[in-house]
Amino acid sequence: MELKSTLDPTNKLLRSWNPTGDPCTGSFEGVACNEHRKVANISLQGKGLSGTLSPAIAELKCLSGLYLHYNSLSGEIPRELTNLAELSDLYLNVNNLSGNIPSAIGSLKKLSVVALQHNKLTGEIPSSLSNSLTLTRLDLGFNSLSGGIPMGVAQITQLELLDVRNNSLSGIVPSGIYSPVSFYLVLPI
Repeated sequence: MELKSTLDPTNKLLRSWNPTGDPCTGSFEGVACNEHRKVANISLQGKGLSGTLSPAIAELKCLSGLYLHYNSLSGEIPRELTNLAELSDLYLNVNNLSGNIPSAIGSLKKLSVVALQHNKLTGEIPSSLSNSLTLTRLDLGFNSLSGGIPMGVAQITQLELLDVRNNSLSGIVPSGIYSPVSFYLVLPI
């Protein structure tokens, strides 16, 4: 319920999330559970959410998919997100999120998609992402990220898409990143 109160502070959009209800009965909009009756997915894309993402997200230990794209969420991505060992799909793109990408995000061993494009994120691309060997898509375009692309990103053999367009990146592009990766980089003129 703490997650609900921060995602939907006006209590107008997630009314089906009832404190006396059970999220695994199908009555909580956008929530799906696994076979052990633990929350596995939260799919609330394009719902008009205007709050923040609470550190309480870390209490959902079995969460594998977080789909909150196309909303108006603000604030920072909570560091506690890096405690979600089962997380494979992270879609927080097209929001108003700010601050840094949590530096330990690469410790998530099942991470497949990181979609954070079209936010207001700053700081550097975490070098820990080089440890995400299951990563297939890293979409960081249209933010205000600075620094370079971590060298280890070129070693992620599963990576199919790397989009870092429209940021303030500098330095060299790691060798080996071009093929077979779909790589999008817009260089300043």
